[in-house]
Amino acid sequence: MNNLKFALDNPNEPMINQFPVGLIIILSAPSGAGKSTIAKELINRHPEINFSVSMTSREKRDTEEEGKSYYFVTREVFEKSIRDNAFAEWAMVHGHYYGTPKRNLDECQRVGKDILLDIDVQGGENIRKLYSRAISIFILPPSFDILVRRLRGRMTEKEDILNIRTNNAKKEILELPKYDYLVVNDSIDMATSTVESIIKAERCRINRFTFSI
Repeated sequence: MNNLKFALDNPNEPMINQFPVGLIIILSAPSGAGKSTIAKELINRHPEINFSVSMTSREKRDTEEEGKSYYFVTREVFEKSIRDNAFAEWAMVHGHYYGTPKRNLDECQRVGKDILLDIDVQGGENIRKLYSRAISIFILPPSFDILVRRLRGRMTEKEDILNIRTNNAKKEILELPKYDYLVVNDSIDMATSTVESIIKAERCRINRFTFSI
């Protein structure tokens, strides 16, 4: 096994050493499933986990904050960043650009810090291609009817945009089998606790350690 090394001649050497590489944690879901709320609650519980702030060309909502929810830029600025190869992934979603800056992921990997990504299924697929050890978690509501009710309850979008999001949700759910884990969001508290359990288990994977035997 590549992660074993023999050091019987030094009995004082620790038997277990963990790789100083942070986890890349992907949360994806159709609109209205509650992944952003779960992401916020997870960060509140674990401030040591970094949150990957995405860049977007859409307008800021009243409840959002620049630099914490997203980096809000013009379409022209976003397209320049694409040409500069500044994104680990980017996509056009619901008529707007969304992207994950490479520098955030690479810096966390370098210093061994965990980072959480709240991204759609297109972005999740591209991140998994670049970072093969990323953990991917798909969030679903208990039923599609509840998903639609949650979208309507936001009261932030016009009916035509709501219909687009509903139709896209059906397509996004088909991507579920590509993910490592499924969490059903019947309760924010319980769903967040389940995500916590997944992260704890992933930190204990054998391939994240080296051993001296």
